Amino acid sequence: DRYVVIAKPIYATKITKPVAVVCLIVCAGHALIWTVPPLIGWNRYILEGAGLSCSVDFESREASDRVYQVAIFVFCFFLPMIIILSCYYHVFMTVRHISRNTTFGKDSDVAKKNRRIEEKMFRTCLAMFGGFLFAWTPYAVVSLYVTFGDPLSVPTAVVTTLSVWAKGSVVVNPSTYVLTNPMFRAAMAPQLPCGLLRNLLLPKEDDEEEERAPNRRCSAVAPVQEDSM
Repeated sequence: DRYVVIAKPIYATKITKPVAVVCLIVCAGHALIWTVPPLIGWNRYILEGAGLSCSVDFESREASDRVYQVAIFVFCFFLPMIIILSCYYHVFMTVRHISRNTTFGKDSDVAKKNRRIEEKMFRTCLAMFGGFLFAWTPYAVVSLYVTFGDPLSVPTAVVTTLSVWAKGSVVVNPSTYVLTNPMFRAAMAPQLPCGLLRNLLLPKEDDEEEERAPNRRCSAVAPVQEDSM
C-alpha cells in the first residue's frame, strides 16, 4: 500500500477493504502453493539442525525434489526480494523527486524539511529491505549450499541458528513495518493500555509530513514579495 499511495497516488483510492481482502487471499494462496506439495509427495518436511524446527528436504538428490528446491528459491526468496526492492526503490525515488522539486533555496526551511523527509524515507526503505535480506539471505545461502553442495559439512549449530533467525522474521518484519508507518502507529496507539506507550507510538510531525509530502504533486512555489514603494 505504501508503494501505491506514494509512487502511484492516482490508484490510492482503489485500495478498498475488498481489494485488501483479495490481496490477503493472493498472499495466502501463494503460500499454500509452495507449502502443500511436500505434504502430498513433492519433496517432504523433515527436522532440520538440532530438531527445533522443520523445513523441506534440501538434502534430497531426487530429480523431482531438485525441481521443487529450485522453484521455492526462485518464487519464495528471489521473487519477493525483487518485488520489495523495486517497490521501495520507486517509493524512495518518488519522495526524493518531490522533496527536491521546489523553487525555494536549498538553505530554506522548506528545503531542509524536505531533506529530513527524504532521509527518513531512505532509512525506512533500508530498514524494510534490509530486514528481509538480513533475516532470510544467510538461511537461503546455507540452504542452497546444502542443496547443491555437501550437507554434512554444514555445522548443526549454524543450520539451527539461521533457521530460527529466519523464521523469527515473521515477527520482526511486521513490527518494523508498523514502527516505520505513521498511519499504522496512529491506528494502534489507542489500543494500548499504557499512556507512555501510546505517546511513543503516536506519529510525530515529521512522520506525518513524510506521509503527506509524496501526495503533493505540485512543486512548492516561493512567496511573492511586494515591491517596496
